[in-house]
Amino acid sequence: MKTNVVAVLMGAAACTPLAVSAENAANVTADRVSVFKVPLVCPAAPQIGCGSASKPILLDLEKEPGVLEAWLNRAGTRIAIVWKPDSDAKTRRNVAGDLQEDRATELDGKLRDETVADFLSGRAGIGEPTWTD
Repeated sequence: MKTNVVAVLMGAAACTPLAVSAENAANVTADRVSVFKVPLVCPAAPQIGCGSASKPILLDLEKEPGVLEAWLNRAGTRIAIVWKPDSDAKTRRNVAGDLQEDRATELDGKLRDETVADFLSGRAGIGEPTWTD
């Protein structure tokens, strides 16, 4: 019995971050998302993103004070940053500048709008964005 209780408690604790993420996702609007073109395609499997190259970048982004979440699309060609509601323009510029040092290019105009709309449409549930290039 004790083992079952521990397993249930551990399972509930593991699901907590997912529940928070789903709750935050419902409040994300297009003006809180920035998208960057990135060269993070896997050299061994060019149809997917490179986990070993992207993981440190995504983890660093999520440590930034104004960043709520950071996502890499499946192909490894786009990073989306979801900004916290209270993030300011200076914070966003600093993070964008750091990404551009890593050979990222911020998208704007129609391509940005289409990519953000696609990203947000995949946010209804928990999982990776359903982007296409």
